[in-house]
Amino acid sequence: MKIYDHQGLVAVAASWLAKKHSVVVTELVTTGETPDAIGWRGSYSTLVECKTSVGDFRADAAKFSRQNAWHGIGQARYFLAPEGVIPMAELPPKWGLLELVECGIRVTRKAEHFDDVNTRHEVEILLSTIRRIGHQRPKGVSVKCYTIESKNTATVGIELQEVADAQESPQRAVSRG
Repeated sequence: MKIYDHQGLVAVAASWLAKKHSVVVTELVTTGETPDAIGWRGSYSTLVECKTSVGDFRADAAKFSRQNAWHGIGQARYFLAPEGVIPMAELPPKWGLLELVECGIRVTRKAEHFDDVNTRHEVEILLSTIRRIGHQRPKGVSVKCYTIESKNTATVGIELQEVADAQESPQRAVSRG
């Protein structure tokens, strides 16, 4: 199995999110938490934090948004790591675990729904993403602009291109309990 560094795991997380979410943002620095990957399907958000080692995972627990769940983002929250890196017994309440295995990503533990979400910060991430697109498109983002003929309504659509090469990241998701 290929060894992934943090950037590689982020690309895998973005690819996994893009299968079910229409907007995916990775490592966008704003005033709050900097998510490794977060995606939205309608108004539902899913956060994926990538960890390459158990030490990195344990250090994550010290973050303000981990100690104060109401400050965190993502109605579903996952950690992604190579298989066996994160001890199940140490997962925070409600957090899910995605493990990178030979055949793809395995959902080792499904995330539970977080009711208290910092939606203000999520909106800030989305607005910052839109602001940064401008005329130069960041890698992994394509922009389709279109107008819907109705009563003064214009819509801009943003769609994610493939964020990872098919040979670079596992493509098949495997579910388990």
